[in-house]
Amino acid sequence: MAKNETPFQFFYSRLLSEEVRKKSEHIIIAVAIISFILHLLVVILVNLNILHVNEYSSMFTNPIAAIYTPFSFILIYEVYLLVFYLPKSTTIYIGKQYEIITLILIRGIKFHKVIRNSGFIISTILIKLSFGSEGLLNTILIVAAVSFGVIILLIHNQYRKIDFSFQKTL
Repeated sequence: MAKNETPFQFFYSRLLSEEVRKKSEHIIIAVAIISFILHLLVVILVNLNILHVNEYSSMFTNPIAAIYTPFSFILIYEVYLLVFYLPKSTTIYIGKQYEIITLILIRGIKFHKVIRNSGFIISTILIKLSFGSEGLLNTILIVAAVSFGVIILLIHNQYRKIDFSFQKTL
């Protein structure tokens, strides 16, 4: 902390500056995507009987449950944004509150109803990130966004088929 810097200025510059917000956004998106992929890999390993978990744990046997992981990280980031925008804009602050409530509600309902939309949201975020990059990174982000959206849509469609066939047997 500099001699003429107040504690508020010190923490603000380290936690609530625009530069930190941008870096945090990139980190959270990367962590959310990586954690989603890792969670899906664990689900695959469990379903192939390579990895064994408690038989009552659907978090590692159902691929749709893997969406919990990135949503958790995005929810943490949204809370950070709530604090970030609090001193800047009341309108944005209130909007962030609604986003957090929406994320909490999405985590509390069946995912096959929201997986497609959440996949498209993450794809949109990746495309948004591509606007701020150049060259090969731009292309990689766009291809990743489209691929992610298509994969989520395929997972959603498979789950709907399974759910529909299950309901027919009842």
